[in-house]
Amino acid sequence: ENGHQLGEPKMEEVVVPPIKNLSKQQSLTDRQQENHDILIKSLAEDRRYDNRRPAAACIVYKSLLHWHSFEAEKTNIFDRIIHTIRSSVENAESSGELAYWLSTTSTLLYLLQNTLKASSSSTKVPNRSRTATGNLFNRMVQVSSLPDFCSA
Repeated sequence: ENGHQLGEPKMEEVVVPPIKNLSKQQSLTDRQQENHDILIKSLAEDRRYDNRRPAAACIVYKSLLHWHSFEAEKTNIFDRIIHTIRSSVENAESSGELAYWLSTTSTLLYLLQNTLKASSSSTKVPNRSRTATGNLFNRMVQVSSLPDFCSA
């Protein structure tokens, strides 16, 4: 009416940068889950001995150390390992399979107990701060003084 056209306003095209699918934390969590899945698959399927030692026990143990699983307040990897071993024992079809799982479980228990024992004794040493005795490096030094059961 006043000489101006009253048409539809012209919409400008807005370019939105692509959103990353996963945050960094989600990506790390997904990668950790993938690593756990691979470890569990290896535990269930790769039944072999290396230098007369059950390879799976050493692989599981070293993976747990590498992932700092002993330091985590909560992790489901231990539950998954126990479930995998329990299922394998229940479904074992021969005494050879049962013997394999007995040796794997015994070896893993030995390694875990010694690690936890070394870790708890290091926190009870007098005249040291908790942070100095509780860190991974000190635990690794103590664990490395155990008989090197999982080396070639």
